[in-house]
Amino acid sequence: MLKFDPRLVKVLAVVCVSTAVAGELLQNFKVGYILGGTPRSIEIVGLIAAVVASCVMYFPPLWLHFGNIHKRHRERTAPK
Repeated sequence: MLKFDPRLVKVLAVVCVSTAVAGELLQNFKVGYILGGTPRSIEIVGLIAAVVASCVMYFPPLWLHFGNIHKRHRERTAPK
């Protein structure tokens, strides 16, 4: 029986995300070429989109994390 290694999940997650980003970048270059955009402008817009998306996606996990911490400190009573 195979043992579960959490490091393997992390490596597979990185591979999955990098493959998805590479595919999306190729699609952006194709659409940019069709619409007449330059590779430089496509890269700049992609960089801005990545920064904005990471800033926006930072807060929901943080909110969930602190919500979980505060719930642990409350007194819980058993349902009657």
